[in-house]
Amino acid sequence: SILGLTRGQDEFSAELTEVAEVLLRVAYGLALREAASRHFQGDMSQIPPSVLCALGKFGGRELGFASDLEVMIVYDDRARSGAGAGNGSGGFFDSAVAALRGILRSREGHAFELDFRLRPYGRAAPFATSISTFLDYYRAGGPAWSYERQALIKLRMIAGDPALGREVEDHRDLFVYGPKLLDLEGLRRIRRLQIEQLVLPGTISAKYSPGALVDVEYVVQALQIVHGSRDPGLRSPNTLEALAALGATGCLDVVKMATLRSSYRFFRLLIDALRVVRDHPKDLIVPEFGTDEFLLLSRRMRAAGPESLRSDLELWLRATQSIAEELPSLLVSNPIDGPDGTGTK
Repeated sequence: SILGLTRGQDEFSAELTEVAEVLLRVAYGLALREAASRHFQGDMSQIPPSVLCALGKFGGRELGFASDLEVMIVYDDRARSGAGAGNGSGGFFDSAVAALRGILRSREGHAFELDFRLRPYGRAAPFATSISTFLDYYRAGGPAWSYERQALIKLRMIAGDPALGREVEDHRDLFVYGPKLLDLEGLRRIRRLQIEQLVLPGTISAKYSPGALVDVEYVVQALQIVHGSRDPGLRSPNTLEALAALGATGCLDVVKMATLRSSYRFFRLLIDALRVVRDHPKDLIVPEFGTDEFLLLSRRMRAAGPESLRSDLELWLRATQSIAEELPSLLVSNPIDGPDGTGTK
């Protein structure tokens, strides 16, 4: 890690994610209880079964400095009667989310900032999603955009009703994985928009520039979508675990796998090195070479010097962009025969 207090970036991310999970698991239970006291006179039996799911970096156990916690709440709106049933549950869970945010608040701000934007219909919808809405939204032909289904790769249950959590994850697998479920043109369109809207001219974004972190993630996720239906072992929400599985099964040759793995680790470390002093999840711009800020960044990255960091940055941007440009051919290739890289395409 940046501070050298763990054995590496992977361990730091896993430990930070574990802290967030434990905190949210306890806080979610307290928030449900507080909301029940307002809506159901404290009768916990009136609360519909629900599940709190992690998404994004949180779902992938990949948290870093200043990471938001991307989450989704899904509740069961079927075959219930009484005060907690039906459409009225949305108001209950809105109260629960308000209570949850209050529990996470400290004198300095929030211990973790919750992000619900990945829920069906986004900001236009209540904070919690019924299972009926979840199934209708993400089904084949449903209103979800392809990138929204792709985001479900990272979904995993962290709190709530285990049976409902398994149902959500099982349906996710049906909605996400399969060769016909990848919208490659939609993926390219999203990347073009990200570059146009999120990368300022003349700057390098550690996340969104061509060849940066997002290109690694999108290559991995595209391969997961295409091959994950036949091999559940490829469905890991963790990027590095998914990369290892893609290499082991021959869906990605070992040279490209190793390149993407090294690039991913470089950009994750770079983003943490930026955020550890800026403390803002959206501040992803690499300082201009030759500035004091770039010099200090190179030290936090433990590079040999500014020139070394610039060289590494250019290397991984080029290497990742090259593989990303090969994605169409990677997707239509037959899996190679083994991890030694031999086989036919």
